[in-house]
This record gives sequence, C-alpha cells and structure tokens, in this order.
Amino acid sequence: MRYGLELPAYEAGKPFEFEREMGYSREEFMRVARRLAKGAVVLDIDGVDGGVTIETTDGRLTIRVIEAFQRKLALMALPALRVRFTFEGMSERRIGQWFEVLERTFQRGGG
Repeated sequence: MRYGLELPAYEAGKPFEFEREMGYSREEFMRVARRLAKGAVVLDIDGVDGGVTIETTDGRLTIRVIEAFQRKLALMALPALRVRFTFEGMSERRIGQWFEVLERTFQRGGG
C-alpha cells in the first residue's frame, strides 16, 4: 500500500491511474498543485481550474479534480476533493519517485 490506499497493479505501456479523496478546497489544492513542477499547465474545465498537467522527459502526470464536496463531521463541514492521478509513459520506478514528491507536497501538518 502506498499513498494511503491500495493501488492498481502497474502494467508497462498502459497509463497508471488512481483516485483519492483529499482534504483541500479547490483553490488551496490548485495553489499546491502548481508548485509541483516548473511548467505545470493548469487544466481549464468548464471555466474552472480543474487540475494540472506536468510534462516530463519520460512521460506525463495529469492531476484532475473530479468532484468538490464537503465532508461533514458532527456540526463541522470541511472541504474535500476527489482527485484522479494519471501517469502516462513512465516506468514503475519513475512513478515511485513521483509518489514521494506527491506525498511531501500534499502532506498536511498535524500533531
């Protein structure tokens, strides 16, 4: 298990993708996602920032917001997103390196 959930098996030559719920508002998520790499291109989905695409020398990473919603806990409502990560043209080793970057970049503080 990596990145907090079970992942599909890697198959060479096929896109590797998975979805995850993340505790971010769309605005906060996009601010963080833009910092993943220089040259990250923002995806415009129906006039709304809907994710980013990062082109690398060995493939492409696309991170797309699928759904924005509120997670309710008792009387609190917290923003949340369902996000799809798609890796295209990358080796399993390179995807593992990106997982480390994603985990560090989207890590929340706590104590």
